[in-house]
Amino acid sequence: MKIQNKLISVLLLMVFVSYVVVTSHATPRYTKGRSSALRYTQEAQGYSILVEELYSTLNHPWGITWYISSDSKAVQHPMIVTERNGSVWLLVNEKIKKITKLPRDVVQSGQGGWLDVVQGPNNIIYLSYSKGKKSSNVTALISFELREKDIHSNTTTIQARKVRSLYKMNKTVGSQIHFGGMLALGERKGNDAIFLGLGERGQRNQAQNLDSDHGTIVAIPIEKKGKHEIISYGHRNPQGMYYDPLRALLYSTEHGPKGGDELNLIHMNSSTLPNYGWPVVSYGKEYSSGLQVGEGTSKKGMEEPLHYWEISPALSGLTVYYGKAFPEWNGDLFASALKFQQIFHVDIDDEGKKVLDVKPILKRRIGRIRSIRQGPDTNLYFITDENRGKIFKISRE
Repeated sequence: MKIQNKLISVLLLMVFVSYVVVTSHATPRYTKGRSSALRYTQEAQGYSILVEELYSTLNHPWGITWYISSDSKAVQHPMIVTERNGSVWLLVNEKIKKITKLPRDVVQSGQGGWLDVVQGPNNIIYLSYSKGKKSSNVTALISFELREKDIHSNTTTIQARKVRSLYKMNKTVGSQIHFGGMLALGERKGNDAIFLGLGERGQRNQAQNLDSDHGTIVAIPIEKKGKHEIISYGHRNPQGMYYDPLRALLYSTEHGPKGGDELNLIHMNSSTLPNYGWPVVSYGKEYSSGLQVGEGTSKKGMEEPLHYWEISPALSGLTVYYGKAFPEWNGDLFASALKFQQIFHVDIDDEGKKVLDVKPILKRRIGRIRSIRQGPDTNLYFITDENRGKIFKISRE
């Protein structure tokens, strides 16, 4: 009996190891329309919406964007998705390609790995990631290009070309947390720029040290050569970022500690560099003691959030909606959440500077939602940050 029990234990261990290996290195699976894929309808603030699974078996997906082809006749726009613990993929329905020839110095440990991705002008892709090694690492930004004929080929891989290093944090640490990494494409001083949110890497006092990039949001010029510029500081760990091109406003969501998650309007054009307070002020509490963080919830000379959550939903991605699919939502914000497994509809005034209401829109908990983006078809897309993560679409029913 003992031998039999040992044999069973060994077999179970082999199955578990096989499962870990398979799920850690699996190729994304196109699941739209399959019987196993989640698909349901619900009411959401005046709309009947369809929530539909598109892909599964992603290894902690983190960022999502679309390759908008220079061919004006293109019907489909390939999706690019990053896996924090895996690879970077180009997805066009069943056609799934791994993007190769990316930097090898990615640190896939803790909260680090391949992070966010956006497409900029001239079909250039921008990708943030944790760079270095476990004992010494930074958040970094690169750009690369894809060749159109490679996108439409029948191969299972596609090479990143003209890979360029654009930015890395100015101080390395051995921490595995608070990398930040969310990106937004926008405009700074009349020029196109990438905005990058940077966490304080678990060294909270660095967020008030302007000799360090930790706990800041930086603007990186992408067409003209130039040094990056800190546009705000005093951040704990920015997790969502979106530049509203119609209002010319930059928004960010940020993790608080125990409570105090924030939605911030980044006053990047103010006469003085805006300070968002961490760790001097916060609406959150210390994890260990439950005591108030810092000196209180506000202080003269430090910015107040547009909105804060007393109980942390673990805010993540952020987008501002403009589109024909949901015209009544035009100009409103949508923020995703990891812990609450939710998407919040943030009703905002016409100027974009005052929150009128915040309501969750999902009726089901279907996973830790890492990012939400509006697609080229004006529908909303979101991804779940899990070992077998998924990509979903929200459309009109």
